[in-house]
Amino acid sequence: MINRLRPVGPLVAVVIALIALFAFTTGTASAAPERRNLEFAAGANHATVSGEIDAGSPDTYLVEVAKNQRMEVAWSGSGVGMSIYKQGIKQAQYVSSPFDMAVTPGIYEVTVYASAAARYQLTVTIV
Repeated sequence: MINRLRPVGPLVAVVIALIALFAFTTGTASAAPERRNLEFAAGANHATVSGEIDAGSPDTYLVEVAKNQRMEVAWSGSGVGMSIYKQGIKQAQYVSSPFDMAVTPGIYEVTVYASAAARYQLTVTIV
């Protein structure tokens, strides 16, 4: 016995398309980068973290800076890059290590990324 495919009606096609779209967006929602607060020890002006990242899975740290402060960022790791941007501003600044600048008060996102699996060490100093 040979099973033959029958054409489906437009309503069935729309339902199938919606199911596929829902499955795709549900599966990719967990891939959104996680943002973590960079924790400074009591009385410390710097914090250091180490980590491992895969291509397309950056690590993002939130750093709060007060008025009249400078932010210094240094990192190491083969094939590792860094971007920094202030929350609410859509343009990231891709920087080289070490990076030092006077910043306006606010919360900054410091993102470590790589084109392949890599280990990194990141130090942020607020002065």
